[in-house]
Amino acid sequence: MCKHKRDFAVIITLVVFFMLAVNVLAQEQEENTVEDGVLDESQEVIIDNQELMTFFEQYFQEKMAELSIPGLAFAFIDQDEISAAGYGYADIEHMILVDPAKTVFPMEDISKVITATAVLQLTESGALDLNADINHYLSTFKIKDIFPRPITAFDLLTHSSGLADDNIAIYAKQIKDIEPLDEYLLNNMPPRVLAPGKLSIYGDYGFGLLGYIVQEISGLAFSEYMNKHILEPLDMQRSSFNWTPSLPADYALGYTTSSDGLIPHPPAYPRNTPANSLSSSVLDMANYIMVHLNGGVFNGRQILTPAGLNQLQQLKFTQNAKLPGWTFGFYEHKHNNKRVILHGGDSSLGYSNIMFILPEENFGMMVSVNTFAPGFGLKLVNDFLDWRYPVKEAAPVTAKKDAEDRMRWFEGTYTVDYPARNSLSRLRKLFTQIHVIPDKSGFISIDFPPELDLPDKWVEVEPLLFRAVDSEDYLAFLDNEFGRITHLYAGGQYNFSKVAWYQTMEITVIAFCAFTVIFGFICLVWLIRKIRRRRIRSRLPDEYQQNMGALISLLNLIFIGGLVLYLRFYSHELIYEVSPVVYGLLVMPLISAALTLILFFTDSPFKKKRRSFIMKLYNFLVKAVNIAFFIYLWSWSLVGFW
Repeated sequence: MCKHKRDFAVIITLVVFFMLAVNVLAQEQEENTVEDGVLDESQEVIIDNQELMTFFEQYFQEKMAELSIPGLAFAFIDQDEISAAGYGYADIEHMILVDPAKTVFPMEDISKVITATAVLQLTESGALDLNADINHYLSTFKIKDIFPRPITAFDLLTHSSGLADDNIAIYAKQIKDIEPLDEYLLNNMPPRVLAPGKLSIYGDYGFGLLGYIVQEISGLAFSEYMNKHILEPLDMQRSSFNWTPSLPADYALGYTTSSDGLIPHPPAYPRNTPANSLSSSVLDMANYIMVHLNGGVFNGRQILTPAGLNQLQQLKFTQNAKLPGWTFGFYEHKHNNKRVILHGGDSSLGYSNIMFILPEENFGMMVSVNTFAPGFGLKLVNDFLDWRYPVKEAAPVTAKKDAEDRMRWFEGTYTVDYPARNSLSRLRKLFTQIHVIPDKSGFISIDFPPELDLPDKWVEVEPLLFRAVDSEDYLAFLDNEFGRITHLYAGGQYNFSKVAWYQTMEITVIAFCAFTVIFGFICLVWLIRKIRRRRIRSRLPDEYQQNMGALISLLNLIFIGGLVLYLRFYSHELIYEVSPVVYGLLVMPLISAALTLILFFTDSPFKKKRRSFIMKLYNFLVKAVNIAFFIYLWSWSLVGFW
């Protein structure tokens, strides 16, 4: 009997030892996998709600210190469970803490996603045809028909309407200055610069039109429709598209960073209500995200049918089949083999927001901060995916045999694509330029701005399609019918147009410096001759030429100096209005051009014969420089205000 017991004990001991050994080996394998940042694609990652909360708490506290963020609120939904938290201050002076349920943030551009939801509600009811000419739904004004195909709601929802747009005078300092939506759209109608469906160019005006169409079809004011059909059914009690004279007690003040620390910015009121006027708390926005994770239903109420929800979540427009693009309202983002739909909302008035959803993973998140932190949202998405869904390193890629010669085709300067609507919006192309530089090994380097969180080294894997050397990120170049590269497309709203050599930042700075020196020299010569006039007899025609040349040069110097000073110290005022000073500055080149023409026509050929060669050459160069300056300003649309 003892022998049997002893044998049984030995067997049990061996089984336990074997199980412990297997467990240790499995644990070591798991630790090695985590340490290397590598997961088998078939391996399921199980992270509970508490782990998520711990990750985000640590992450946001680090980012708040790094970016000097005064206040932050977030809410996320994971497997139908909502979690939220707030940190810092909504109002530093009055010591009002951020509360994820109560603190109201301006959602800015995220408003477009909610407006798109309203458009799809009307589509599902049969009241709106997404592929019909939008002029069928406009009563107060019409969009000009200058291209064979009309603009449709589909085009507006995917930012592919071809309408130029800008961010000038998009806010009012007081609520009373906000025009009715139809008046705003009529008074600020941009030109059509591209045929619909050709390129995706991000802008606000198209979503203003969509909001007006909602208003026209429903017979309700836009904000009233949104309250009745979206905000109230979603129990978004602290959300509104309608600003009131008194701000909510828990409204988060926007802060900007200066040498004196964080400076609160006075509230501003968006003029284009459907595009960027939603204010909300992050927990209210979590209710909206829940609709996306629950088949279009919230608390048993159908907000959108599954088909309508699919329209909001699935790709509708891209400029390359292998790159992410636009859904109806969101833009796609792909990282670590995960597809994300998202939309950000940044404002230089002191706010940044990000809403992102992983429909296939049943996860969504809303984050708001009360300071301007461009790139914060996209970096958060990538860092989160790296943590929760790490992948193996990308397989190495090599350049093709003819890559070195081919890369010269893509070389050049590119800028965020802002079609010229007027003089000042054109200047944005100066400050958003990137450079594509080929190397001898057949790769290209691109100095993307940090907020895009994109790699800098790329290799061509298919004609016009490039992959990052160290990751599975892609971008594409677009060419025209003549085979010339016109655009660089990095997916979603990241569309860059190629810049002519004479409009690069480097050449523009050199040109303006050269013109400044020349005009200054002309004025100096005139002053010296005036001082020496008592000793040197000069003829009246020569006096006239020199006086006119000096006057024109002085006007040009005032224009250059005034424009530089305005852009350096007062350009932030452009979000409210265009100052009369700016209008005055932009008229000066017209005056100097008119004076140059007068100088040409009043310079008698007969009298020229009596001048010295030096005087003739000098007067010719003065006229030539002024003409060259006018042409250069014309290329930048800086002659008058369009």
